[in-house]
Amino acid sequence: SMNTTKELLTILKDVLAKTSIAKVAEASGVGEQTIRNWLSGKTGEPALGSLIAVFQSCGHPIKFSFEGLR
Repeated sequence: SMNTTKELLTILKDVLAKTSIAKVAEASGVGEQTIRNWLSGKTGEPALGSLIAVFQSCGHPIKFSFEGLR
């Protein structure tokens, strides 16, 4: 099974390496310390809504596919 949260955090590390975490925190409404805790592994399972907001504010919106669920 995929551990999508871990995969997303790995991608997020690369994205945030090119920008300011403080700016992303301000734009997303997610606390800077919260984001830093995700990246350091202190928060194992970030809230999905917060993760979506952070990616969105980095210019990388997460797209969901619901194909096959209908």
